[in-house]
Amino acid sequence: MNLDRTYARYNRLYFRNSLPRNTIVKFGRLSDCIAEVTWAEPPIIVIHKRFRPWKKLVLFSLLHEMAHLGSEDFGHGQAWQREMMRLARAGAFATLW
Repeated sequence: MNLDRTYARYNRLYFRNSLPRNTIVKFGRLSDCIAEVTWAEPPIIVIHKRFRPWKKLVLFSLLHEMAHLGSEDFGHGQAWQREMMRLARAGAFATLW
């Protein structure tokens, strides 16, 4: 699975290319979560490498982290929840759950 291409596709389909195009998306080791976004320049999305075999979980996690970027919400507050609902209405999760 090519995370960079998937990020670019989701950015085009669900975010109208409004997310940073230079975002680094990669598999890596995380201590206590499935995925995380680092608010840097450029932003970095890391998905724990042990979940690589579970494509749907990886895609859901990528969208989850992209929602953080789109909502500019560091946590899971109202702005992030609205963004997740918008993605759900747009069909982003249709094949993932």
